[in-house]
Amino acid sequence: ERARTKVRAFVSKLLVFTVIFLMKGLFLDLWLLHQTYYRLCKTALLPYLKRFRKVCISISR
Repeated sequence: ERARTKVRAFVSKLLVFTVIFLMKGLFLDLWLLHQTYYRLCKTALLPYLKRFRKVCISISR
């Protein structure tokens, strides 16, 4: 019984760790994507891209 509960505790800890790790990775990916997107929008200063840039900034906020 003891071994089983130990294994169960270990598995649950592993699951929690995996979930946190995945969430962190996802969050970082999204943040990096957002930063890149924002930078791209900021550098899009050509006149015909001005409207697009406004849309970009409103989305990225």
